[in-house]
Amino acid sequence: MYRTNSLFPGLRTLMPEFEEGLLMRPTGLMAGFPDIDCYADTESLVFKAELPGFSTDDVEIDVHENVLTLRGTKRAAERPEDAELHFTEIRRGSFERKFTLPENVDTDQIHALFRNGVLTVRLPLVPETRPKKVRILTEQD
Repeated sequence: MYRTNSLFPGLRTLMPEFEEGLLMRPTGLMAGFPDIDCYADTESLVFKAELPGFSTDDVEIDVHENVLTLRGTKRAAERPEDAELHFTEIRRGSFERKFTLPENVDTDQIHALFRNGVLTVRLPLVPETRPKKVRILTEQD
């Protein structure tokens, strides 16, 4: 139920547009979603993405030219056809996140695990190659 406020007479007429335009957006790319942590331990570069409500069939991972791409689609929750929606807060739609990887990761050995709504992607770190010191001999050696 809306009350008309004399200071904002047009607000009441904008509410349906607001609800339809912002609260009930059709599926589309979700900016900043999903929440992702990235850290490196001694052996791997690790990405953890929170993906509640997703399944492994909803998510794709690929690496091309040292760029890790995570993408996925979450379909709208099913509701009875005769249900009147009051509001919706469950995220749905598509996402795509890209991350430039450092040179010292082994993209051929990437591993991914999906457990309890969290996707963990591990990329093993390649031991850094250090310049080899060459001893210079003299004729006396």
